[in-house]
Amino acid sequence: MNTKSDTRASEIQDSFEALWQEQSSFNVDFENIAKQARLQRNKQRLYMAVDVLGLVPLVMVMVLIDENKYAAPIIPFFFINLIAGIVMVAYFIKLRSISAFSSTKATSDYAETLIKQLRNNALISRINKHTSWIVAIAVVAFLTIDGAMRDYDYQHLLSIFARSFGLVLVIFVPWYIWSKRRQLRFENEASKLASALGLTTQHE
Repeated sequence: MNTKSDTRASEIQDSFEALWQEQSSFNVDFENIAKQARLQRNKQRLYMAVDVLGLVPLVMVMVLIDENKYAAPIIPFFFINLIAGIVMVAYFIKLRSISAFSSTKATSDYAETLIKQLRNNALISRINKHTSWIVAIAVVAFLTIDGAMRDYDYQHLLSIFARSFGLVLVIFVPWYIWSKRRQLRFENEASKLASALGLTTQHE
């Protein structure tokens, strides 16, 4: 009895066999597919390392912060960010692992791996897109609340809010746009590749 994975592999293999027989009428660059799959493997390994290293500053803050009356208000903020960061990095590693830990050599396996990784890349970009505005709101709220806890006057709090709002516009709006564009690009690439190979574009 074939498993879902076996059926999928068989579907891809059949598609390749058909395409090999139709090279004169429909050109698919099989070498480029394998090249792109290997490139994705190297990229995802690098991104994994960057994701993990991105947690280091948060860990250092939690270890080195002085728990005095001025630092105390920011400790919960960094702790929540650290926990959220660990969860997100763990999930990203799972999404990247399809290519990062792939040892496939057959062209059909390269194609399947590449399509899945492109879809996962789109999902990562989608998460980053929504993370941008969530973090933006959190930063503005944190800085304003922190100022209130330090008994700043109204004018000072208003100034903090305005400056923090301007800061998040400069940083997180481009982040949102960049992530959205990457999401659309990866979705488009996965859809085109699956279509070129005669495969369904529906997610597994």
